[in-house]
Amino acid sequence: AAVSASDAGMSVILLEKRPSPGGTSVFTDGLLAAESPVQRRMGIAALKDDVFKTAMDYSHWKINPRIFRAFIEKSGDTIRWLESLGLKFGSIYSMYPGIDAMTFHSLGIGEKTGLAIIKTLRKHSESLGVKVLLNCPAKKILTGDDGEITGVLADRDSKECKIAAKSVIIAAGGYSANKKLLKKYYPDYDENIAFLGAPNTGDGLLMATEAG
Repeated sequence: AAVSASDAGMSVILLEKRPSPGGTSVFTDGLLAAESPVQRRMGIAALKDDVFKTAMDYSHWKINPRIFRAFIEKSGDTIRWLESLGLKFGSIYSMYPGIDAMTFHSLGIGEKTGLAIIKTLRKHSESLGVKVLLNCPAKKILTGDDGEITGVLADRDSKECKIAAKSVIIAAGGYSANKKLLKKYYPDYDENIAFLGAPNTGDGLLMATEAG
Protein backbone atom coordinates (compact mmCIF):
# COMPACT_ATOMS: atom_id res chain seq x y z
CA ALA A 1 0.00 0.00 0.00
CA ALA A 2 2.85 2.39 0.84
CA VAL A 3 4.63 1.64 -2.44
CA SER A 4 1.46 2.08 -4.53
CA ALA A 5 0.49 5.34 -2.84
CA SER A 6 4.01 6.72 -3.19
CA ASP A 7 4.12 5.62 -6.84
CA ALA A 8 0.94 7.66 -7.31
CA GLY A 9 2.75 10.78 -6.10
CA MET A 10 1.51 10.88 -2.51
CA SER A 11 3.56 11.68 0.58
CA VAL A 12 3.46 8.54 2.75
CA ILE A 13 4.20 7.69 6.38
CA LEU A 14 4.08 4.01 7.36
CA LEU A 15 3.41 3.19 11.01
CA GLU A 16 4.69 -0.18 12.19
CA LYS A 17 3.84 -1.54 15.62
CA ARG A 18 6.81 -3.93 15.72
CA PRO A 19 10.58 -3.46 15.33
CA SER A 20 10.36 -4.54 11.68
CA PRO A 21 7.57 -4.60 9.08
CA GLY A 22 5.91 -7.63 7.53
CA GLY A 23 4.16 -9.40 10.38
CA THR A 24 3.14 -12.97 9.60
CA SER A 25 3.69 -12.33 5.87
CA VAL A 26 7.42 -12.72 6.51
CA PHE A 27 6.88 -16.42 7.23
CA THR A 28 4.69 -17.30 4.25
CA ASP A 29 5.88 -19.75 1.60
CA GLY A 30 4.07 -17.96 -1.21
CA LEU A 31 0.80 -16.50 -2.45
CA LEU A 32 -2.20 -17.62 -4.46
CA ALA A 33 -2.87 -16.20 -7.92
CA ALA A 34 -4.82 -16.98 -11.07
CA GLU A 35 -3.94 -16.09 -14.66
CA SER A 36 -0.53 -14.71 -13.64
CA PRO A 37 2.35 -14.09 -16.05
CA VAL A 38 4.26 -16.90 -14.30
CA GLN A 39 1.48 -19.37 -15.01
CA ARG A 40 1.41 -18.26 -18.63
CA ARG A 41 5.18 -18.74 -18.93
CA MET A 42 4.89 -22.26 -17.53
CA GLY A 43 1.86 -23.18 -19.62
CA ILE A 44 -0.35 -23.60 -16.55
CA ALA A 45 -4.08 -23.09 -17.04
CA ALA A 46 -5.53 -21.56 -13.86
CA LEU A 47 -8.59 -19.56 -14.90
CA LYS A 48 -10.04 -17.05 -12.45
CA ASP A 49 -13.55 -18.52 -12.70
CA ASP A 50 -12.30 -22.05 -11.98
CA VAL A 51 -10.11 -20.98 -9.06
CA PHE A 52 -12.97 -18.93 -7.60
CA LYS A 53 -15.41 -21.86 -7.73
CA THR A 54 -12.85 -24.33 -6.36
CA ALA A 55 -12.01 -22.10 -3.40
CA MET A 56 -15.65 -21.32 -2.66
CA ASP A 57 -16.57 -25.01 -2.76
CA TYR A 58 -13.58 -25.82 -0.53
CA SER A 59 -14.83 -23.30 2.05
CA HIS A 60 -18.45 -24.53 1.72
CA TRP A 61 -19.38 -21.01 0.55
CA LYS A 62 -18.87 -19.62 4.06
CA ILE A 63 -16.47 -16.88 2.94
CA ASN A 64 -17.66 -13.62 1.37
CA PRO A 65 -17.81 -14.32 -2.40
CA ARG A 66 -17.57 -10.64 -3.41
CA ILE A 67 -14.39 -10.09 -1.40
CA PHE A 68 -12.79 -13.30 -2.63
CA ARG A 69 -13.78 -12.53 -6.22
CA ALA A 70 -12.09 -9.12 -5.96
CA PHE A 71 -8.97 -10.82 -4.58
CA ILE A 72 -8.88 -13.35 -7.43
CA GLU A 73 -9.42 -10.67 -10.09
CA LYS A 74 -6.31 -8.75 -8.91
CA SER A 75 -4.14 -11.74 -7.97
CA GLY A 76 -2.41 -12.28 -11.31
CA ASP A 77 -1.67 -8.59 -11.65
CA THR A 78 -0.17 -8.61 -8.14
CA ILE A 79 2.35 -11.24 -9.26
CA ARG A 80 3.16 -9.15 -12.34
CA TRP A 81 3.67 -6.06 -10.16
CA LEU A 82 5.94 -7.88 -7.69
CA GLU A 83 8.05 -9.20 -10.56
CA SER A 84 8.35 -5.66 -11.93
CA LEU A 85 9.98 -4.76 -8.59
CA GLY A 86 12.63 -7.45 -9.07
CA LEU A 87 11.16 -10.64 -7.60
CA LYS A 88 11.24 -13.79 -9.73
CA PHE A 89 8.65 -16.48 -9.03
CA GLY A 90 10.05 -19.80 -10.21
CA SER A 91 7.81 -22.38 -8.58
CA ILE A 92 4.06 -22.99 -8.70
CA TYR A 93 2.24 -25.83 -7.01
CA SER A 94 -1.16 -26.91 -5.73
CA MET A 95 -2.19 -25.22 -2.49
CA TYR A 96 -4.27 -27.98 -0.87
CA PRO A 97 -4.36 -31.80 -1.07
CA GLY A 98 -7.04 -32.98 -3.46
CA ILE A 99 -7.10 -29.68 -5.39
CA ASP A 100 -5.40 -29.85 -8.77
CA ALA A 101 -5.25 -26.12 -9.55
CA MET A 102 -1.63 -24.94 -9.70
CA THR A 103 -2.04 -21.55 -8.05
CA PHE A 104 0.49 -21.20 -5.22
CA HIS A 105 3.41 -18.98 -6.29
CA SER A 106 6.80 -19.09 -4.57
CA LEU A 107 10.34 -18.05 -5.43
CA GLY A 108 11.39 -21.70 -5.28
CA ILE A 109 11.53 -24.69 -2.97
CA GLY A 110 13.33 -23.72 0.24
CA GLU A 111 13.29 -20.01 -0.60
CA LYS A 112 11.97 -17.58 2.00
CA THR A 113 9.35 -16.07 -0.29
CA GLY A 114 7.52 -13.97 2.30
CA LEU A 115 10.70 -12.45 3.68
CA ALA A 116 11.93 -11.63 0.17
CA ILE A 117 8.64 -9.91 -0.68
CA ILE A 118 8.72 -7.74 2.46
CA LYS A 119 12.39 -6.82 1.95
CA THR A 120 11.71 -5.87 -1.67
CA LEU A 121 8.69 -3.74 -0.79
CA ARG A 122 10.50 -1.99 2.05
CA LYS A 123 13.55 -1.22 -0.10
CA HIS A 124 11.36 0.13 -2.89
CA SER A 125 9.18 2.19 -0.56
CA GLU A 126 12.20 3.81 1.08
CA SER A 127 13.70 4.60 -2.34
CA LEU A 128 10.46 6.47 -3.09
CA GLY A 129 10.76 8.51 0.11
CA VAL A 130 8.28 6.67 2.30
CA LYS A 131 8.95 7.45 5.96
CA VAL A 132 8.82 4.25 8.04
CA LEU A 133 8.24 4.66 11.78
CA LEU A 134 9.07 1.43 13.65
CA ASN A 135 7.86 0.59 17.17
CA CYS A 136 5.09 3.11 16.52
CA PRO A 137 1.64 1.56 16.94
CA ALA A 138 -1.40 3.45 15.70
CA LYS A 139 -4.00 3.93 18.42
CA LYS A 140 -6.91 5.76 16.81
CA ILE A 141 -8.09 7.11 13.47
CA LEU A 142 -8.76 10.83 13.86
CA THR A 143 -11.81 12.42 12.26
CA GLY A 144 -13.15 15.95 11.82
CA ASP A 145 -16.51 17.47 12.70
CA ASP A 146 -18.14 16.00 9.58
CA GLY A 147 -16.60 12.55 10.02
CA GLU A 148 -13.83 13.12 7.49
CA ILE A 149 -10.44 11.48 8.11
CA THR A 150 -7.87 13.93 9.51
CA GLY A 151 -5.06 11.64 10.63
CA VAL A 152 -3.91 9.06 13.14
CA LEU A 153 -3.15 9.05 16.84
CA ALA A 154 -0.02 6.98 17.49
CA ASP A 155 2.32 5.98 20.30
CA ARG A 156 5.92 6.94 19.55
CA ASP A 157 8.70 6.58 22.13
CA SER A 158 6.03 6.06 24.80
CA LYS A 159 4.53 9.43 23.93
CA GLU A 160 1.23 10.14 22.22
CA CYS A 161 1.56 11.91 18.90
CA LYS A 162 -0.85 13.06 16.21
CA ILE A 163 -0.04 12.55 12.54
CA ALA A 164 -2.11 14.65 10.15
CA ALA A 165 -3.26 12.89 6.97
CA LYS A 166 -5.87 13.37 4.28
CA SER A 167 -6.45 9.63 4.11
CA VAL A 168 -5.51 6.49 6.04
CA ILE A 169 -4.97 2.95 4.78
CA ILE A 170 -5.39 0.20 7.35
CA ALA A 171 -3.08 -2.69 6.43
CA ALA A 172 -2.85 -4.34 9.84
CA GLY A 173 -3.00 -8.03 10.69
CA GLY A 174 -5.92 -10.02 12.06
CA TYR A 175 -6.85 -10.85 15.64
CA SER A 176 -5.49 -14.36 16.25
CA ALA A 177 -3.83 -13.28 19.53
CA ASN A 178 -6.89 -11.48 20.91
CA LYS A 179 -8.96 -14.01 22.87
CA LYS A 180 -11.81 -11.56 23.39
CA LEU A 181 -12.26 -11.02 19.64
CA LEU A 182 -11.76 -14.71 18.88
CA LYS A 183 -14.55 -15.67 21.25
CA LYS A 184 -16.78 -12.99 19.73
CA TYR A 185 -16.19 -13.65 16.02
CA TYR A 186 -14.96 -17.24 15.81
CA PRO A 187 -17.68 -19.64 17.01
CA ASP A 188 -15.34 -22.67 16.90
CA TYR A 189 -12.78 -21.06 19.21
CA ASP A 190 -11.22 -23.37 21.77
CA GLU A 191 -8.58 -22.59 24.39
CA ASN A 192 -6.48 -25.50 23.10
CA ILE A 193 -6.18 -24.12 19.54
CA ALA A 194 -2.60 -23.17 18.70
CA PHE A 195 -2.18 -20.03 16.56
CA LEU A 196 1.04 -19.46 14.65
CA GLY A 197 2.65 -16.30 13.32
CA ALA A 198 2.79 -12.77 14.66
CA PRO A 199 0.64 -12.03 17.73
CA ASN A 200 -1.94 -9.88 15.95
CA THR A 201 -4.37 -8.25 18.37
CA GLY A 202 -6.88 -6.75 15.94
CA ASP A 203 -5.77 -3.13 16.35
CA GLY A 204 -6.68 -2.18 12.79
CA LEU A 205 -10.12 -3.75 13.00
CA LEU A 206 -10.85 -2.06 16.33
CA MET A 207 -9.76 1.36 15.02
CA ALA A 208 -11.87 0.96 11.90
CA THR A 209 -14.93 -0.03 13.90
CA GLU A 210 -14.48 2.87 16.31
CA ALA A 211 -14.22 5.28 13.37
CA GLY A 212 -17.51 3.98 12.03
